[in-house]
Order: sequence, then structure tokens, then C-alpha cells
Amino acid sequence: MSDRFFISTCAITLVFLACLAVVIAGGTGQDGGWQTSSGDYRPAYTLDAHRSHAADAYYLECGAIRERLTLDDLATRVREQGGFTYNPLYGATPKSGYAVSLQGYSRVFDNNEAVSVELRQYMLETWQEMADPARYAGGWADGGRLYLDVSIVLQDEREARKTGRANNQTAIYSLGTSESIYLQGPDGSWLIDAEGNWLPGTGYSGSQSTLEEPSQAGQGAA
Repeated sequence: MSDRFFISTCAITLVFLACLAVVIAGGTGQDGGWQTSSGDYRPAYTLDAHRSHAADAYYLECGAIRERLTLDDLATRVREQGGFTYNPLYGATPKSGYAVSLQGYSRVFDNNEAVSVELRQYMLETWQEMADPARYAGGWADGGRLYLDVSIVLQDEREARKTGRANNQTAIYSLGTSESIYLQGPDGSWLIDAEGNWLPGTGYSGSQSTLEEPSQAGQGAA
């Protein structure tokens, strides 16, 4: 009897430890912690209260919209609005600031019609990056292709330009004005220095945030 009780106790303990390990690892679902079904996706675990409250305060301060979007919702935004910037972990869409793509996360898909399929694949690859509330999944269609990346949204334009150069980006994107701010000229030369300041002779002033025509600025959009 004692041996049977000991074995049962050990079995229960092992099951408990296994469940605890899964929670600590970040999820109970499949595909790296994400549950997926019928075009929907969501974290398979609940964020701890401290992290969740910190994210709430951050999004309130920067004016982000809190909303839960499915893969189909994001695919619709690509088709109807041209793209999206969204953190699926916290359910947040930024409406101000400057989006800067981070080097090493860009993906290009030739068929922008199969948006939901490509989005699901990309979300599963990058979901851990979304734990930072300032990071977002970004997607847009251009020339029949679907472009996806992980971006960070900064409220200061110069800091965003500096971050863009550090990540070797051609441009950053103003969420407030829906305009691209180009950091490189058509020949690939930088229009800014390493600190994000406009270089002399580029046609930009210290506070200017839109791209001038090549005839005015000397260097235009790529």
C-alpha cells in the first residue's frame, strides 16, 4: 500500500511540475505559445499583472487604441487600408509617433492575396518580440507583394531617425501624418548623421519631417 501511495504521489508531483514548466515557458498552446483556429490567434497564456498594468499605462500615455483583431481583420486592413501596425499580444494599435522597422525581421511574400496564411506564419515566428509593448507587427502590400516586419514606435522624430539609421532603414513612417520620412537618398547615401540629425545640404530643416521634391531638396525618395 505504501509503495502504491508513493508512486501515485510521485506521478502527481511530476504532472504538476510539467504544467508549471509550461506556464513558465510562456504558453500552454501549440506553435510556440499561440493558439490558432479559424483565422484567429491569441496568446495561449495570461500576462502577469505587473507587465499588463505597465503596458496599459504605456498605451494610455501614447494614445494607442486597444482592440482585439483576428488574422482576417489584419488581412482586411492590408487589402482595404494598405497595411497595419499592431501588437497582437496586448491588442494595441498606435495612432501617433514614428514606426521604425527593426533589422532582421523583414519578410517579403510574393502573393499578397494569401494574406491570412502569411500573417499566421509570421506571427508564430515573431510573437516573443511582442512582449515589449513598444514593438509591433507591421504589414503592407505593394506591387503585388506582402511585406511584414517588426517595428518599434517612438514618439520623438529625431530618435526615430537615429534608430532607423542604426537599423539600416531607408525610411521611417509617421503614424500621425501617414507619411514616409526618407533617411536615404536614391543613391543610398544617408540624409542624416548617426544621431538622427539632417545633414547639411539635404534640403531639410531641423524640424522638417516631410520629404521635399528632388529639385528642391537635392535628394528625393527612393
